[in-house]
Amino acid sequence: MTCEKWLIAAGGLLLLLGLITALISSHYQTRVMGEAGLGVAVWAPKPESPEWKEKERLRARADCLFWIGLAATGCGIVLQTLGALIPLK
Repeated sequence: MTCEKWLIAAGGLLLLLGLITALISSHYQTRVMGEAGLGVAVWAPKPESPEWKEKERLRARADCLFWIGLAATGCGIVLQTLGALIPLK
């Protein structure tokens, strides 16, 4: 396999990784919102309660996965572009 094909394949894998992390991040964000995502008014849990800590943990995980997915997608785009720009022999 040539260098161009390796770059395109690696870029595709990174794009797939970015998509998967975006889906997982969306799932965590939906779990954080709970019933509020359905348009139902709910009371927020008391700060420092176990439920509050769980929501904060899920929100932090969703944010982290979002940025990982964004970086993976950006790297995938760059690799695929470089693979496409290198002249085929």
